[in-house]
Amino acid sequence: GGNQASGMTIRSSGSTSGTVAFADGTTGNQAYRGEIGFNHSTEFLFLNTAGSYRMIIDATGQVGINCTDPNSQFMVGGSASGGGEIAIASTSTNILNTHHIGQLLFKGKDDGGTAYGIGAKIQATATQDWDEGAKEGTKLQFLVTGNNQATNTLAMVIDSDGTVYPTGNLIVSGALYVDSINRKTSGSGITFGTDLSVTGSVQTTQVKRKGASGQLTIGEASYGTTVETNELLVKSNSD
Repeated sequence: GGNQASGMTIRSSGSTSGTVAFADGTTGNQAYRGEIGFNHSTEFLFLNTAGSYRMIIDATGQVGINCTDPNSQFMVGGSASGGGEIAIASTSTNILNTHHIGQLLFKGKDDGGTAYGIGAKIQATATQDWDEGAKEGTKLQFLVTGNNQATNTLAMVIDSDGTVYPTGNLIVSGALYVDSINRKTSGSGITFGTDLSVTGSVQTTQVKRKGASGQLTIGEASYGTTVETNELLVKSNSD
């Protein structure tokens, strides 16, 4: 009491568990419908509900949700058909166009300070005013931080219609299979604002270039200013 620290100790043998149980009966798991405990044999702290393990923290600090054998810092178990699920939700009841629904941040600190820097993040952003169950348009934005910088910049967007917009160069080291490659169009395909560089092969039914800037580069050849339909016109760099 007073200014002294106080606490409660539950002492158990090294092969058993010490628990605080919440019961609504004396038969079966009625005696431990809710339970907080520590398993001395396996060295993990656990939290039970409805008579079953729901969360554990093992001896190395790894956390398991709906699993008792996590092998990473945070692991979520689930059913055979659905698997584990992690949700990042907005609790707002008025989600409007451009509102962020949730963000996944990648943080770190290296200068001995108390604040964490944000190296990269993925954010889900509404593309329309939401009406739950009817209008839930959302895009994913990927932000990174360049070398010698401390501010996130947009690197790629997956729009609500599935169109992918990289803001820098798109480099493909293997084969690229698409139905069409269109620069700055509203239809399907890959939209790119700068050069598309491919070191492998491109198989496509249609390649188009529109506008005064941006080019499709394959090896040492460049797709020039002429627009052709249903074929790939390749010009040398000197043409």
